[in-house]
Amino acid sequence: MRILFIGTGEIGLPTLRMLSNWREHKLVGVVTQPDKPAGRDQKLTSPSPKQAVQDLGLDLPVLQPDRIKSLESVDAIRALKPDVIVVMAYGQILPRGL
Repeated sequence: MRILFIGTGEIGLPTLRMLSNWREHKLVGVVTQPDKPAGRDQKLTSPSPKQAVQDLGLDLPVLQPDRIKSLESVDAIRALKPDVIVVMAYGQILPRGL
């Protein structure tokens, strides 16, 4: 089974880690919010799921659309051909087409 993870906050990290360890199924990508400035110096900061993909050394596409409902975003997600999409604290409403 091909699985796509969509999430933003740290609450979804245990699920992302679990999905990345499954051998019976394949994690095909991660969708999260775009990098944003944070802190006093407004340093560009990656969302937790993107950082986790890097920390775990996963060779996965990480999509960071401004609007998940855009045609480009939907096409990019469909191109990954997920059988299942797991969503944890994403912060945008997914379009019906997914």
